[in-house]
Amino acid sequence: MGIGGFIARRALLTIPVFFGVTFLTFFISHVAVPNPVLAWAGEKASPQTLQAIAAEYHLKAPLYLQYYYYMSGLFEGNWGVSPVVHLPVLQLIETYFPATIELSIAALILSLVIGLPIGVLSALWSGRRLDYPIRVLYLTGIASPPFLVALGFQLVFAYYFRILPSQGQLSPSLAPPAHITGMYIVDSLLTHNWPDLVSSVRHIIATSNRALYNNLPNRFQDN
Repeated sequence: MGIGGFIARRALLTIPVFFGVTFLTFFISHVAVPNPVLAWAGEKASPQTLQAIAAEYHLKAPLYLQYYYYMSGLFEGNWGVSPVVHLPVLQLIETYFPATIELSIAALILSLVIGLPIGVLSALWSGRRLDYPIRVLYLTGIASPPFLVALGFQLVFAYYFRILPSQGQLSPSLAPPAHITGMYIVDSLLTHNWPDLVSSVRHIIATSNRALYNNLPNRFQDN
């Protein structure tokens, strides 16, 4: 099979995967939340409010019709409104997606810069004195729950030593850089906003600790 056929086959396989994922998401949402109208409106909502929400989102229709409306909304870009902040879901994704991309890139870079050299050293010094502490770090990374490791990093670096911030993207005393890409580090560089750059780098290092620790075992295995 040529590369073109391989790409075409993989592209076609995404179709059943897409519908399978959307069906599972739809099914789990109905199992996890037996009464989505009440979950949306709250315990103190009036019966009129509950009926209006059920009618707007077709929640009284049969499940197959609800799934049809669900898929129609996906293709039309109508992804609903968040019941927490009462804003369109697409608007929230647009707002927070750049920060997610920035965090993913930072975690990948850190895992490559730290994980690959350690993996090479472990391969070169296999069975020697340096290899044992690396194996301990590797096995700890596999066995430890990611959320527990993240809390440990936060406790050490943010609480005890106060080297890194504990949360957020930027220091509260600073204004965000001019919006160009939505990624604070990139926007700070493009606008030469050095205080924001330093603060956003410190925050991204702090928040990428969890993803970094998750990726380290993979880097060891690659070597």
